[in-house]
Amino acid sequence: MNTASDMSTPDKGSNRRPLLFALIGLLAVGGALAVRWQTAQQSSKESSLEARLRASSDDAVAALGEQLSAMPPEQRVPLLIRYADDRSSSLRYAAIDALGDMKRPETLGTIQRAFEDNSSLVRQRAAEVLHEVDPRAGVDLLRAALRDEDRWVRESAAMQFMIVLRRRDIPFEPIAASLVAAMDPEDRVVCRTAAYLLSRRTGKPWRIRKDTPPDKVKEVIAKWREWWQSQQKRAASRSDLALPEPVRPSRKDPAPDFAFRDLDGRLWSLERQRGRLTLLHFWATWCGVCRAEMVDLGRLDQGYRSQGLDILGLTLADKDPDRVRDFASKHGAGFPLAIAPHQVTMAFGHIHEVPVSVLIDRAGMIRYRWDGERDYATFEKAVRRLLAE
Repeated sequence: MNTASDMSTPDKGSNRRPLLFALIGLLAVGGALAVRWQTAQQSSKESSLEARLRASSDDAVAALGEQLSAMPPEQRVPLLIRYADDRSSSLRYAAIDALGDMKRPETLGTIQRAFEDNSSLVRQRAAEVLHEVDPRAGVDLLRAALRDEDRWVRESAAMQFMIVLRRRDIPFEPIAASLVAAMDPEDRVVCRTAAYLLSRRTGKPWRIRKDTPPDKVKEVIAKWREWWQSQQKRAASRSDLALPEPVRPSRKDPAPDFAFRDLDGRLWSLERQRGRLTLLHFWATWCGVCRAEMVDLGRLDQGYRSQGLDILGLTLADKDPDRVRDFASKHGAGFPLAIAPHQVTMAFGHIHEVPVSVLIDRAGMIRYRWDGERDYATFEKAVRRLLAE
């Protein structure tokens, strides 16, 4: 018989080991789950960032700023140069905007090439920032922009000369030559801005205001042209006074595949449009500037449909077919109309601000994209150029 002293004393730790092992197991599983959760969160964050980089231009600018702030400085310029050639026009715009802020000489060529983009926003931003990187190259580009086929590009270039002319190390005469040549009574914003800049720099009193009558505008233009002729005679040997050739968009991007039915039930798709020019016009009945533009597009449709152009009006927000038809009819638009499918607005860059117009060539390539309203002349020159190819 065993006595109490012979009996082995139980090891208290042995009772705790199963609990300890279970706790270790739980911690291991919890750690693995935490890692997975963090990985999923990081993946979701990266996915969200990628989506925002290729959404609207405003989203792309904000998302790119976040991405750059988390990167080492030496990696930023190479990334932006790569983004400047991305398929997304919003990301290309954001990249050119950021490169302009950096003012690095190695970005000169990238910004210059961006002026050949098919996106009006990218082209406009390139002309606005290049003179901050290289003043003389920037002035050359702005002078070419004053002769551009896009009204907004011309207006933006004229406004940028307000900044450029503050510099005294930039020759004035070549700029004066371009400003005088750009003074067209039909181009009121450019004409008014050019007259103001010339007047401020020379002291001459010939200016144009918003309420200046058309006949008076022509008189002011005539005075500036006469003034420039006298100035030009004194510097006839200067080669830098010659007007630069305008730069036309040359970038081509495959258009996103699309398919939708118009209000009359006809099917339209990218594949069906092969061999014809297609102008996708995103608009809305609540958009004030869309009204005047609708008149110009109706005129464009009448003049060029028989030559191979199809204008397709895609309205946002308004789902009432009768209201859409009534609005278009009142403004002379006889081209096909449709309620914009969500997948189409997303495919063309998350369009939510209108108007936006995208001109696609016979091979299905995007050749022009205009964010904001344009005039008849801007549309017509682009259409005629592509029809002539």
